[in-house]
Amino acid sequence: MDVSEQVDCHRALIRQRILRYTALLLSLIICATSSLLESTKITRKDPEPYHTSALTGEAWLIELLVGHPEQIRCELGLHAHVFAQLISEL
Repeated sequence: MDVSEQVDCHRALIRQRILRYTALLLSLIICATSSLLESTKITRKDPEPYHTSALTGEAWLIELLVGHPEQIRCELGLHAHVFAQLISEL
């Protein structure tokens, strides 16, 4: 076997090792990702109810006006002071 054949053989062995290590690394990443996703699925809390008011109409609106400042913005799309200006204009 001459030198060029030995070099080609050595390169082929290196390629095989690289492919094996790549496959091993990929399988480790997949396994770790799967385990992580499964663990977060188990420990995830149930969603907290958001629309919980039993009120309707004027009572609901008063609850929005005196409640958390961001609640009225989230429900109506505007802040309380903007809503008050709108009512005064109407």
